[in-house]
Amino acid sequence: MSENITIRTATINDARLLADLGAITFHDTFVSFNTEKDMELYLAKNFSTGQLERELNEDGTTFIIPEHNGEAVGYAKMRTTEEPEGLNESNQFEIERIYSRKEYLGKSVGKTLMEACL
Repeated sequence: MSENITIRTATINDARLLADLGAITFHDTFVSFNTEKDMELYLAKNFSTGQLERELNEDGTTFIIPEHNGEAVGYAKMRTTEEPEGLNESNQFEIERIYSRKEYLGKSVGKTLMEACL
């Protein structure tokens, strides 16, 4: 399936899409480890459109979106603003998030995202 996945860089116009994808994928992954109230509070704080707009506008932050047949199926967030302590290389970046919709798990979305990040 990875040959059918295209990758694009997110823009500020993708804030709502990223908020929705983040909320769906985070919920699917972590719902069994949280109470309903804790999950609602976390999602409201971290996956609002406003929060994603702020993240998209951060210097050194890049989001990429994999699409399958024109539908967004996940995303990755990378950051280059802070050099990790203890690393002496000047070309460092952090992959902060890699998310895939549940129905695409095992279909090379994560692998494709990782390769695109690198």
